[in-house]
Amino acid sequence: MNEDSAGDDATRNVHRGPANQVLQARDIHGGVHLGAPRRRQWVAAAAVLAVAVVVAALILARQERPGTAPPRVSVDMSYNDHKPWGYVSESADFPGAERLARLNQPSGGLDPRLAEEVRRDRGAFSLRRHTVRLHLAGPPDRAVRITDIRPVVRRATEVFTGSLVEANPQGADPSSEVLLALDEPFPRLMDTKLVENPSSGVRSEQVPTGPYFPGHTVHLAPGETHEVVVTAVAEVRAYEYELVVVHQSETGTGEVVVNDDGRPFRISGLACTAPGFASYRAAYQLVTGFAIAPVPDPSRLGRAACR
Repeated sequence: MNEDSAGDDATRNVHRGPANQVLQARDIHGGVHLGAPRRRQWVAAAAVLAVAVVVAALILARQERPGTAPPRVSVDMSYNDHKPWGYVSESADFPGAERLARLNQPSGGLDPRLAEEVRRDRGAFSLRRHTVRLHLAGPPDRAVRITDIRPVVRRATEVFTGSLVEANPQGADPSSEVLLALDEPFPRLMDTKLVENPSSGVRSEQVPTGPYFPGHTVHLAPGETHEVVVTAVAEVRAYEYELVVVHQSETGTGEVVVNDDGRPFRISGLACTAPGFASYRAAYQLVTGFAIAPVPDPSRLGRAACR
């Protein structure tokens, strides 16, 4: 052993750190210790992963916690696919030449499958009224109360004058349970009763008698179902709207937003131009044989509803 190597530890050359940071030296005494950052990186990654697992577990636990699931609300619009029905659109080409050709076949206006196609067209707005059947189902683990169903108007515009397609003018719906008049300054669901129409002396119709809620609070036992039938009407404007179902239970209150398969419900009044007349760029109505055919003069369409 030479004299240099017998010296104390202070004479040693020691460097700790990543290999690419080790300084080159001419003479090295003692040990060169190359750092291993991979271990620290692995530990950090493992810590991040552990935190993510804990957070995911907390989220799942929150989602699966009893007493937090809202009531289920499904919408049935198929009632509107049976005569009488009618739709309008901004476009004069609505609902398309191919669909019009099928509607023009014998009994084409009575085919609910064709009526459904027209209703689901992206440009279709129900003419003056439509029926929304809300199927309410309580959560399986607790009872809830439906304390309100309120409309939320997403868009209101002038009535459309492009095209009208209908299978007979629509009259009052005597089976309606709840009426929603969207032309009102503050529209809300209204209770109704069946009365004789004074103008005809024979026909009956549903007329509003007062707010549907809170007098008709719906109590749902666990898993219990209930149906609320809403008939929306519009006379002077066109609307896109949704319904908000407000529910309450021992765990608190909440809301469920309801629409027509992901898009707002849509409805429009008639394009009235004078008492007894409406005007469209194109119009199609039921004729002999229950086919739907073009109207000779759509710009002067006789309609008693125009006053």
